[in-house]
Amino acid sequence: MKKELFLKANRYSKETYSLTQIMLHWSIAALVIYQLVINKEIKLWYKQNQTSLEVPYYSPGAWLHIVLGITIFSLMSYRLFKRIRTGTPALPKNSFLPLILLARLSHYSLYLLLFSMPLSGFFGWYLEIKILIDVHYLLSKILVGLILFHVCAAIFHEGVLGNKIIKRMLPPDTNTKH
Repeated sequence: MKKELFLKANRYSKETYSLTQIMLHWSIAALVIYQLVINKEIKLWYKQNQTSLEVPYYSPGAWLHIVLGITIFSLMSYRLFKRIRTGTPALPKNSFLPLILLARLSHYSLYLLLFSMPLSGFFGWYLEIKILIDVHYLLSKILVGLILFHVCAAIFHEGVLGNKIIKRMLPPDTNTKH
């Protein structure tokens, strides 16, 4: 009974994520895309650090990159907590084992990268460990590929397999049929 009330209170059902999970997903996605696209100042710092030139005082853009990285790490921590506590909708019934394995591998990889990126960036920056900065930079390139794969997989599930999984990550009011 308590679980039913909890699920109803959070507008969560077995077909969709909770509103909190949805908001975390899209907030983190927006922050990550911002970090990957708007990063000129942090790239300048990285380049200067790699060439052993004197590293300039931290610019506002570099500080913003650091603060958003910490924010992403914090939101990911809460998201993982919510995922463990609330669970996730079941995979579509017509999913084949290779697709299930690929989906799990890609999601675990995204989670791993979204925790590793802020940690490698933070410790690389503050402890001035060049290998961590290199790892951070390499992980950003891998993350772009995984994000593109994630988007393509969602489109494939929706358009080719007809699984209607995209609605699971939309706010409940847009999920309902009128």
